[in-house]
Amino acid sequence: MITEIKKTEWPKFYRRFNATNLYRPARVSIIGPDGREHTVCPAPFMGIALLRQGRKISGLQFLSGQGDPEHLVEPVVTVIEQTGLTLESDADGTDIRLRIRSQADRREIVLELTGQPESSRNLVQKVAYGLYERRGYTPGCDRDDWYEAEQKVRQVEAELTH
Repeated sequence: MITEIKKTEWPKFYRRFNATNLYRPARVSIIGPDGREHTVCPAPFMGIALLRQGRKISGLQFLSGQGDPEHLVEPVVTVIEQTGLTLESDADGTDIRLRIRSQADRREIVLELTGQPESSRNLVQKVAYGLYERRGYTPGCDRDDWYEAEQKVRQVEAELTH
């Protein structure tokens, strides 16, 4: 099933989309004006962040998770002046593909979601190890690193889904 999302519904749609598809394996393809496709394979999908200028939505970023304790999510692709948004779902209602058209550089960005969501544990583990590295590999604070990593991951999840 293909659904066109109206511009007035974008902010609410992104929060729901992020909450539903958090940690799913994803592939981002960028189709240029000449029809050539460039594929970016990020880490697990963390969400889509809206870029705003006042009340106006000026663009968006596709975010993926990484193990850096200071920057848990990294932008994979930034889209400026998006003009259209199409969501493709399977018969069960599971999101399969999100297509975004950009007016500024006349390209189309396709986010393909595959499989079931991974556990947040994988990201927490990477962040906890990053904290351990930042402390200079000093033993004895493993549990504190783990709790701090969990807290950071939950905070990012809340920012992207609420």
